[in-house]
Amino acid sequence: MNKDLTLRENEIFNLLLAGKSSKEISYALKVTPDTIMVHRKNIYRKLDVNSISELLLKYLPAKENVITEKMLERDSRTIFYRWTAFKDNVGSHVKLIPDIEFIQGHYMETHTLCGNVSSKDYAYAGAIAFPDPFTLDAMKNMKSFSLTVLGDGNTYAAKIITTEAKADHNYYGKAFRTENGVISTLNFNIEDMSQLLYSGKKVPFINDNIEGFLVQVYSVCDFNLKFWNIEFYR
Repeated sequence: MNKDLTLRENEIFNLLLAGKSSKEISYALKVTPDTIMVHRKNIYRKLDVNSISELLLKYLPAKENVITEKMLERDSRTIFYRWTAFKDNVGSHVKLIPDIEFIQGHYMETHTLCGNVSSKDYAYAGAIAFPDPFTLDAMKNMKSFSLTVLGDGNTYAAKIITTEAKADHNYYGKAFRTENGVISTLNFNIEDMSQLLYSGKKVPFINDNIEGFLVQVYSVCDFNLKFWNIEFYR
């Protein structure tokens, strides 16, 4: 038993370590999935983790620390086990804040990208994700993807990062404009994405070369973007 958790949280904690999904836990405990998500938020906060995969990596014994697709509860929804906020060295500032929040009637695992981009040349800020093996497999087989955002009126770009043997790495993506205070689900077709803002060699997009995903601020501004539900479709 983890002494930092309540009896109910310990019960859910152990079921999560056993690979049970929120739906399975809610059925077993005879409570709603939203109630389980509230408990999960409290468990993450108390144990200083940001996602189910971080929880599994931190608390499963080494010999059992094999994260399966079922344990990550992916279906078509992806879970990135590592997000990193990035900024330039000419004055931009950025924070990436993970959370579980009640949005549109359900609890969601969200990320908030906030800060500012300076007016100097080559200024940039954003958040980059390096996916777990199952998400990476989904990305390499996708024909389109989507994400849901709570907009702030600024322009961003959703980018796929690839690595080519003779071309270092490249970014392929598409810019999108958000509406302030409006929740939107944005859809992107791979065939519509173009090579963006990098000095790498001009090469065709190849799914097998995918290594990561990026949400980048696309203009000089103060920004505050919340996003969730990144999904890839074959």
